[in-house]
Amino acid sequence: MLIARIENIRALLADFFDFLNRKRADTRLAAITNNDEISQMAKVINDNIVIVKSNLDKDSKAVEESLKRASEVEIVTNLLGDEVTKMLKANLEQANNLQNKADELVKLSNRVKISKI
Repeated sequence: MLIARIENIRALLADFFDFLNRKRADTRLAAITNNDEISQMAKVINDNIVIVKSNLDKDSKAVEESLKRASEVEIVTNLLGDEVTKMLKANLEQANNLQNKADELVKLSNRVKISKI
């Protein structure tokens, strides 16, 4: 009986480590039927399995939320990027027009100086 109970705890720990190593989708808890030292060890293991599973679930949810937010930021960045690109192109076109007008004024100014000579 004692060997079978120790084997159950070994199997429980092996399942739990497989769960932690992502070899299993879930893990199980030990069935506690006594109140001896082995049952107390099993209870401590169960308590920690519950805590670890809860923390892993929270981590998974946080990762999912982060990925969702990153995707939303990427979408907004792409939209804003397109708008900013359009604005920059429009401003560049206006700047080019202004440069062309300034060049024309310089040429005109040079002609006026030459004609005064």
